[in-house]
Parts: sequence; C-alpha cells; structure tokens
Amino acid sequence: QSLASLAAFLMSGIYHEYVWVLMFVPTSAQLEELEGNSNGNCCPSCYCDTWVGKQLIFFGWNGILIALEYLVGSRLARYSSWMPRLLKSHLIVLLALPVGHLFTHDFTRGGYFTHIQAAIPIIRISKQQH
Repeated sequence: QSLASLAAFLMSGIYHEYVWVLMFVPTSAQLEELEGNSNGNCCPSCYCDTWVGKQLIFFGWNGILIALEYLVGSRLARYSSWMPRLLKSHLIVLLALPVGHLFTHDFTRGGYFTHIQAAIPIIRISKQQH
C-alpha cells in the first residue's frame, strides 16, 4: 500500500511538471518578443525563473510523509491520542511546509494569482443606508 501511494504521488509530480511546462515555458508570441531583447532567453512578459523538478520534489516529499504515516502511524497514535484535532492538523501541515514553496512560488512570481482574480467574481457586502 505504501508503494502504491508513492507511485500515485510520483505520477502526480510528473503530471504537475507537465502542467508547469505548459504554464511557464514561453509561447511562440513571447519568443517573438525575445528578438532584440538583451535579457537573453527571457522575454519581458515571461516568467523565466522556473526549473524542472520542483513538483517531483514536492509530491515526492508528500508521498514519503503518507508512506511514513502508514508505516508508523499506528505506533504513534498512543502518543497523539491526547492532542486536540486542531493541533494534529497543524502539525501535519507543518510537515509539508518545508517544500510548500516549490508548489506555489512559480504561481506567485509569475503573476498567476493577480491575473486569475479577473475571472473570480468579487462579492462585496455594503451597508444599507436607512
């Protein structure tokens, strides 16, 4: 079961690497911007600070955590049975934090969240005047 979980996380990492290539590799229009650009291989509207392997590392780490939970989780249950559920949840998230930036950094630096907010409706609640 641990091997199957690791394989699933590995495939997820490969899939996300493919998605990153589609999202962050310059398009032909952006490559045309490159002509005459002194910046080398990065056009002005491109985000070029990405490298292959981030997603494999991120999903690999999380796969290892799931495998470890399967292998030793039952032995640790007696030590964590007294902990509140919220504390356990926070401790689990803290285990993923060391590699979390590998998943979100390119989105943030590439302006993805800024651009996608145009597609997300914003609901504002205004105070009614009497």
